[in-house]
Amino acid sequence: MSPKTQSTSNRQPSAKPPHRRASISVFVAAAVVLSAFGAAVPASASSSTHYVDCSGSTSGTGTQASPWNGLATVNSQTFAAGDTVYFKRGTTCSGALIPLGSGTAGSPITLDAYGTGAAPIIAGPTGPTGPEAAISLTNQNNWTIQNLEVTGGYWQNIHITATTPNTAYSGITIRNVHVHDNGWVGAFNQWVVGAGGIVIEPCEATTSISGILLDNVEANNNHIAGVQLGHYHMAEYDPASNGYNGENTPGCHMNLATDTTPQPKTGVQNVRVQYSKLHDNDATGLQVFGATNVLIGGNQLYNNGSGSGASPANPSGMNGEGAWWDTTDSVTAQWNNAWGNREGYSGNDGSGLDADRMTTNNLIQYNFLHDNHNYGASVIAGDGPSDAVIRYNIMSNNGTKYASAPDIMVSKPYATGGVTSLDIYNNTLTRASSGQGIRLQSPFLAPATVKVRNNLIYRGSASPMISTTTKDATLNNNLYFASGGTPTFTYNNTSYSSLAAFQTATGQDASSVVADPLMIQPSYHGNDWFASPQFALGAGSPAISAGVIVPSNGGTDIFSWPVNSTWAPNIGAYNGLAK
Repeated sequence: MSPKTQSTSNRQPSAKPPHRRASISVFVAAAVVLSAFGAAVPASASSSTHYVDCSGSTSGTGTQASPWNGLATVNSQTFAAGDTVYFKRGTTCSGALIPLGSGTAGSPITLDAYGTGAAPIIAGPTGPTGPEAAISLTNQNNWTIQNLEVTGGYWQNIHITATTPNTAYSGITIRNVHVHDNGWVGAFNQWVVGAGGIVIEPCEATTSISGILLDNVEANNNHIAGVQLGHYHMAEYDPASNGYNGENTPGCHMNLATDTTPQPKTGVQNVRVQYSKLHDNDATGLQVFGATNVLIGGNQLYNNGSGSGASPANPSGMNGEGAWWDTTDSVTAQWNNAWGNREGYSGNDGSGLDADRMTTNNLIQYNFLHDNHNYGASVIAGDGPSDAVIRYNIMSNNGTKYASAPDIMVSKPYATGGVTSLDIYNNTLTRASSGQGIRLQSPFLAPATVKVRNNLIYRGSASPMISTTTKDATLNNNLYFASGGTPTFTYNNTSYSSLAAFQTATGQDASSVVADPLMIQPSYHGNDWFASPQFALGAGSPAISAGVIVPSNGGTDIFSWPVNSTWAPNIGAYNGLAK
């Protein structure tokens, strides 16, 4: 027996959907650094409890027997640490909720539901002259918003801001909340950043918000984003402008040196977005800007972006992404199911996950990225250094609008900046039709380390498997297969009609092969998370134990099979025994 067989023969892990929290040990391990916030905390002995029933004809004293009957009364109070405001289930409170006060790290102020039935609804005004959001918090610490439905608000459903210079705020938890249908609808291709469902952002360059947890949130039918965390510095909002080049919503603009001066990476810190459904938004499911230490895990990110047709429900024509981030450090995206995200009117974007400008220490792992108009995952470098590790992902049937689109795209469309380090390994990239596998068109910043290894690229017809515009990349131990034709390769802008010709001319991919991986159901791309044995390797697969050992490899694959650091792994995202 091989060492792998001896150590795993009594264990049969399987692919696990991202909503099964208890079984996702890798997700939990990655969350440890962020676990100092977000836990439920009992109210302190001095805290008070208030009740609101907006169906009541008269307003009472705020007890459960005599509840308040409107948001105006709530807004007139200043709450203290440990206080809870309960809204009656099955009721709708119309207007803007702008509560006052701050909690403490051990005793947050909580907005919650009581009674039975549907979640209480906070229905904000949708016109341009009223409050900007249905729920607003400004310069406040330690709030929990949970078990509510929030709709309306002109610019945002929920808007949490920090405006005091040189001040750090913390402790925002939003869980079991559904937000949808903000009021603002822009002109075609009008990009106004800060519009959306949940927006948490600093409005000054020297202020910050940390300890942010979004758990089991649903955000849909919003213009522009389902969720925005952090501030993207652009031109100040001008209602007379068409906004094509991007603007900030009114009331939150950093006034940095120029409109193109990037926001600092410290604006939001220690962030978790988990087990949420962010879908059918005008542009993005999730966008993160000016942030450090972010975990994006176990989410469903789908059908975001207007697409080139700009449907009546989403008329702006904006580029779509499942999630994208810009000007960040240490973002981990894992266990996400991202599909059906659409390109904009210009044909750009439309990917599952996108690490954009000036993003350092990116880790994209254990994701199921499929059926997106363009890419599964992308690193779009520029205006500064970017680097990424992309591993143990399964990408299936991407390029639904653009058949030639690769599953993994790395590019640099900006005048300056670029990728300093890139490691792409143990991914499974499948498509029943043709299309590129991995495209590297970024001018890498010397002395960049670029490695592409242990990847399994499967196509249904002749396709370019690897395409690079430079000779920076080192490729090896990959497996390529096109069931209806011959794989081709482009390296440093020179094309090769076979792996042998590519190997001879470049010295690359010396231990790589073209062979049928004998993969089980290689073309699965349903909306549900895949189930074992889909994408597993069959008996006799040439991918078994054919990879190269990668140090610091994460210790497990997407099926939770162990990945050892002392013997050769499989090629692709599946490291288990042959099925």
